[in-house]
Amino acid sequence: MDDQVALVGLAVEIWLDGMSSALVLWRYKKGKRRDGTATELQRFKAERNLRRERNASWAMGVVFVFSAIILAIKACVKLLTFRASGSRLKTEHGGASVGALISWPCFFVFGGLACVKLALSKQLDSDTLKADALCSLLASLLAFVVGVSESLATRNGWVADPVAALLVAGILLVEGAKQLRSTQSDRHVPLS
Repeated sequence: MDDQVALVGLAVEIWLDGMSSALVLWRYKKGKRRDGTATELQRFKAERNLRRERNASWAMGVVFVFSAIILAIKACVKLLTFRASGSRLKTEHGGASVGALISWPCFFVFGGLACVKLALSKQLDSDTLKADALCSLLASLLAFVVGVSESLATRNGWVADPVAALLVAGILLVEGAKQLRSTQSDRHVPLS
């Protein structure tokens, strides 16, 4: 089971989704009570919200890029070192039922979360929440791939595992770079 890259990737995605959700919660937490006129308070609140959105976007970009690097390294190592011998395949698919038991509920839970977060991101006009929705969507996608590869567990099925991990790593890297770039400039770079 330690060679199942997509399962490791799913664990990284679940960690990533937890981190991004924590960042969203921080982004929308209630600010400290301040004294001042209504206009001053409104201006301060707008500045605080902009600052929090930018900081949360930057942190999510860093987490996305970091996770992409870990996932890509693990997938490349597996692609370059895997030998499809009989005993290795038995070891590789020894935890197939555990992987399927973990991945299928994650597919449905993260898929539902992605839909809700995306709808909320549109209502609140928040790129931070949109990135969090993307994170949940990628977790759902990876859980689906793990579930299918664990359920089919064929002789050549091991290739789907690292390829899916590389695909998710590539998406994370691109979106993480967009998040980081959008915080470095005055112009807004929306997520795709």
